[in-house]
Amino acid sequence: IVFPGSLAVLIGAAPPPFRIFAGGLPRRLRRRNAFELSLEYGTRIGKYFMPINFYTTSHEAWEAELEEIAKAKKTIDIESYIFLNDSIGAKFLEALRERASAGVRVRCIFDAFGSFSFSKKTIEWCTTNKIEVELFHKFLGNKLHIPFWKRMLTRNHRKTIIIDSRVAFVGGVNVEESHAYWRDLQIKIAGDAIKPIIETFENTWKYLQGGYLKRFHTRFKERLEIIGKRLTLEVWNHDPDQEQQSFRKLFKALMRHAKKDVLLITPYFFPSPLFLKYMKRAVNRGVRVRLLVPWEIDIKWIIPLMRQYVRAAEIIGIEVRCSGNPRVHAKAFMVDGKWGVIGSANLNQKSFLFDRELSLVIGSGPDAGALENIMDEWWKSGIPLTDAQKLLSFKERALGIPARILKRFI
Repeated sequence: IVFPGSLAVLIGAAPPPFRIFAGGLPRRLRRRNAFELSLEYGTRIGKYFMPINFYTTSHEAWEAELEEIAKAKKTIDIESYIFLNDSIGAKFLEALRERASAGVRVRCIFDAFGSFSFSKKTIEWCTTNKIEVELFHKFLGNKLHIPFWKRMLTRNHRKTIIIDSRVAFVGGVNVEESHAYWRDLQIKIAGDAIKPIIETFENTWKYLQGGYLKRFHTRFKERLEIIGKRLTLEVWNHDPDQEQQSFRKLFKALMRHAKKDVLLITPYFFPSPLFLKYMKRAVNRGVRVRLLVPWEIDIKWIIPLMRQYVRAAEIIGIEVRCSGNPRVHAKAFMVDGKWGVIGSANLNQKSFLFDRELSLVIGSGPDAGALENIMDEWWKSGIPLTDAQKLLSFKERALGIPARILKRFI
């Protein structure tokens, strides 16, 4: 059902009194976030859903993905923010070439900014070997009639692989050799759960071919309910051309429902003041809020600003730890051991406002428990901030000024 001005409750997830249009609801319920209703009622009914496979390093995820690619019979669809033509990229391209020569249709969408080293020569090689490649929002020579500033800001940050419309990989894993042993999260799912992921890919592919974006019958039709005995899985697609700030609404709803514990893991922590307010309110309610971030990141010029936000989080009562080696690149969120989020979205304003993202919300059940164990293990291996790290040097304050001005675009 659709709640105008809000999110869509999962079809069939709400109890009978809520299976009506918003016009028939009491005003006090119309004001509530529809996702909050699904949090309360979404686990009461459902069907069997097969277990999820978790991969905790990029290397593990690549091995599983290459294994499934080798089994492909009909189609292989790939979306990746970073796909570099290095040693691991060459492995993937060779595997795709082999399947394409066997008659499998292979389509790839790579972000033009993240996959900057994917040269014209490599694209020609792919075309020769029947691998269809589209670069998302190229800077020059783009056939899409959209403003240049929008092409620059809006990136395709998803990392998905769909094989034969039967199995999909979703998470934060890019294809870059230097990421091989970073701590990351990629999950493998199968069955009806991948239908919204397929629809999302098809929509983007049509858009890059010069077509119009498909408008779903509901703004979040791609949120699919697959409920197991104690498990709920939701697919969240964030597309700024269709719905503004959907991930912000998701994180707000989860923070509001936190009762005991919240654990956030992100490689880039640039929250908006509003999101910091949600976190502070949770702390004031007595919720234990924990944050695991890397102290050093690959984008050097924004390190001072990120450290300012990390210190601000500790000041408002959040427990902060920093990952050493291997570096954490996972994007995960766990609330009360019941609701977990895995996907491509960072906790920054660019992911919330501009980028195309894809994440999965995992409800209570054995898979949520497995995710909680992985995140807790990483948290325990993290290093608390030292007294020296808690202090903000003059140099860091100065270097953080230009980054603060551009914080919406980071």
